[in-house]
Order: sequence, then structure tokens, then C-alpha cells
Amino acid sequence: LSLDDRSSWRQMAGFGLLLGVVFWVRYDAIFLIAADAAVTVGMGGPRTRSRILGRAARMGVACAAAFLVALPWLLYNWFEFGSIVPISGRAESLAADFGGNLSRIPVLLAQQLLAIWEISTPGERSPLLGWLGALVVLLGVVFYARAWRSASGPERRLMVLVALFGALLCGNYGLLFSAPYALKRYLFPLSPFLALGTCAGICHLLQDPGPRTRFAAVVFGGVLVGHLTLSNWNASRRGESDPHWEKVAWIQEHVSPDEWVGSLQSGVVGFFHDRTLNLDGKVNPQALQARRQGRIPGYVLRSDIEWLVDWPLILSLVTHPAIAEEFELKLRRRRLVVARRREAPS
Repeated sequence: LSLDDRSSWRQMAGFGLLLGVVFWVRYDAIFLIAADAAVTVGMGGPRTRSRILGRAARMGVACAAAFLVALPWLLYNWFEFGSIVPISGRAESLAADFGGNLSRIPVLLAQQLLAIWEISTPGERSPLLGWLGALVVLLGVVFYARAWRSASGPERRLMVLVALFGALLCGNYGLLFSAPYALKRYLFPLSPFLALGTCAGICHLLQDPGPRTRFAAVVFGGVLVGHLTLSNWNASRRGESDPHWEKVAWIQEHVSPDEWVGSLQSGVVGFFHDRTLNLDGKVNPQALQARRQGRIPGYVLRSDIEWLVDWPLILSLVTHPAIAEEFELKLRRRRLVVARRREAPS
């Protein structure tokens, strides 16, 4: 939690060092730092001009310390990839439609508020679940508004901190990013705050429950237990392996360690197959530049790639006329597509 008027310069510097370490973990911690700065300056004590300026100066020390801790990574990004923003973030925002992920955010926040409600990635696109998620979020907002009345000063500061952090996080990934299937992990930093807030609210309601509260608790608990039971039954019935491992298993069985593999989703594949070339630009600056210029097919053809292996999302590349002339489609499954470079005529 952010500090206040009673915090010494030394404490603020130490706090900034911790914020810098958080930035190492995830670069979107910049939103947490910004939210914390706003709470510290605006709510860390009396709102007189002199006291606000004093807190701003102390928070400046914390931000400077955080910057010094983050500086090696920022310099590495700049000298290696030409930007302080990590290359993965630039690749994810490259193909984004403004506001394209906003419709999925309510159901994801609802999952975090309810703590144990889990739905599949395809289910996140359901309009019905979207409206249900929005209803859960609205109920959460109503509860927090009621809790605000009896909250202490530190509790109110925490509530504002979480609200600001959540708004910045959801705004960034809802408006400016692609890869909607990854939203769950983008918004994951909010989950501890939201889940703990829900647990605190339940404990508060059950301190002196009336008949309606007890009835609502029984119904709510029954719905959640039913949902969990159905979800786990469906998961065990499907018995499907992770699609990443399906790619790895196929490559290990059919591709020589000396042959190069091209893949858009290359993280797991590249861990188990050294000669893997990333094609979506998340860890490959040359591929990112080629994507920016619309030259990925040419980049692939000039490379040493012998195999294109990925989920069906790679079909748009495999069926490109220039690629189709050079590569032959070898396998097309529901979760796996494979193409191999044609042998040169003798």
C-alpha cells in the first residue's frame, strides 16, 4: 500500500526500490506505480497545498528509485530492439483493433471477483456470459460503494488504488492490444485484490445474516458448486492435451534437430527445439519489422525455415501464394497445421 505524510525520505526510497522490482516482473507495473503515486499524493494526508507538494516530492524520490532499478531492462530493450517498450508488447499491439478486447473484460473481471468461477476461452465470447459478467461487476461496484461509507482511511486508499490500477490495466489491454485469448493473464494482477475484496464482503454479510442473506448465500453457493462440478466433468470428459504440447510432440517425432522450424506461437516449441524461428515478432525484431512492412512471406522465404508448424492461425501464411508455391501443406488438424518446404528440383 502507498505511504503517506508520515513516511520518511528513506522509506519512500525503499518503497521505490520495491516498485522497481515489481516492474521487473511485469512492465505493465507502470500502471500500478502511476496509481500508487496518485493515491499517495492525493490521499496520503491533509489536502493543503504545502502537504500535497511535500508528498509529491517524496513520491518523486520513490519513482526515481523505481526508475533506477528498472533502468538496466529499459536500456537493454532500447539497444537491442530500439524501444524501451518490450518487443512482445509492441508485437501484440501491432495488429490491435482499437477497443477490440473491451467486450471480454467484464466476464474476466467477474471470474476474478467470484474467485472460483472459471470459463473456457471460447466461452468468454458468449454474449450471455458477457452480460452475466457485467452484472457481477456492477454488483461488485455497488458493494464497494456501500463499503466505502464505513471504510477507514487506509482502506479507502487501497480501494482507490485498486480502482485506478484496474482502470489503467483494462484500458490498456481492452483498447490497445490484440490477442484476446491472452486477456486472462494480462488482467491477472488484479485477481488478488478482487478476490480478497469479495471474501471480505462475504465475511461482512455473514456476520449477522438475515433470512434473505442466508437464502441468497445458499443459492449462490449452489450455483457455484454446480458450475465447478460441470466444468470439471467437461474437462475430464474431453481429456485433451494442451495444444502447445501437441506441436512439440509432432516436431519431436517428425522434425530433425538440425532443421529450422517457423512458428507464430513459438515459445514452447522453441524451448524444446533449438532451431525455431519466431514469426509474430514477440521475440524476433527482424520478424516484427517484416510484420510492420507486410513482408512476412518474403522473410520466411529468405530464411532457412524448412517447416511451418503452428495452430490453424498459421493457415493465412501457409496459403499465401508465394508461400504455397514454396511450401507444401503436409498436415491440417483441428489444432495443428504443418507445411514443409518443397525440395528443389534436381
